[in-house]
Amino acid sequence: MAEYDSVIPAGGSGTLTATVKTVKGQDQRFSKSITVATDAAEARTLYLRFTVETYSPISVRPSFRVSLTTFEGSPARSRVLLHRADGQALEIAEAVVEHPHLSVRVMPVSGNQGQPTEDGKDSELWNPEAARRLPIDAAPGDVWIELATQQFPKSGNTAGEIRLKTNDPEAPEFDLPYMVLVRPLIEIRPKAVRMWLSSARDREGRSAIVSLRHNGGREFTVTGIETSHPEIFTAAANSSASAAYQRVRIGVTEGLVAESIAGSVEGWVTVATNDAACPRVEIPVVVSPTRALTRRSVPTRPAVSP
Repeated sequence: MAEYDSVIPAGGSGTLTATVKTVKGQDQRFSKSITVATDAAEARTLYLRFTVETYSPISVRPSFRVSLTTFEGSPARSRVLLHRADGQALEIAEAVVEHPHLSVRVMPVSGNQGQPTEDGKDSELWNPEAARRLPIDAAPGDVWIELATQQFPKSGNTAGEIRLKTNDPEAPEFDLPYMVLVRPLIEIRPKAVRMWLSSARDREGRSAIVSLRHNGGREFTVTGIETSHPEIFTAAANSSASAAYQRVRIGVTEGLVAESIAGSVEGWVTVATNDAACPRVEIPVVVSPTRALTRRSVPTRPAVSP
């Protein structure tokens, strides 16, 4: 956004003021540009470029958010490193996360705790997988903030903030955002099936293959399949063998034509498994008279745990 003097007399000068919106926790240098249109014959267009350096009293690496990815029922953890910009040692007096399935741990860095040991036994202070993705040099006086979960019962996204009380006079209260992505224990692709009643000569849109993958890597068996509307669509497993990856074929009931239904039919295919942690998976299905009607949104439900 820019404010400017709209009329500048010949030989005179004017002022242009640019306002830049920054986001919370932004600690970086970046450039912006402004295009100025004038009525001067030799300078119809001017391009002004400026550099902005934002400052945060407490920097967070690798990013200003703790991101945690896991799947239902699986423990996981993730961490970020906090550093005082003035070079003083950071102290965290309190760290609170208000979520029943999340816990937060504060780990001050001292000595060689910012680096992995040769035998890798320093796992309580270092995440080897995260280190391979983006090594972070921690120094004494810095603080690791670790977000952990023992189990998340349902899949989906959860966002919130970790409230910190620090000894930094410029940031005595510091809110650190977090994002948790919990994937289903048995994940389906695609997340929903859309089919339409094309002509008998054109089989496009009358069937689909859905893959079921166990995110825990365990093998499982499809023990049964039920459909909510057997008169509209049917389903069958491609294999009865045990595997970590299964496929289910879903198709429009033979002989069904566009005139057979008045509008879109929404339903489910329920796949029963022998996995005690995820005994059934539900696949959303919509069948429409025409392809255009399948573009409507389809409600989805995650894999169901007991």
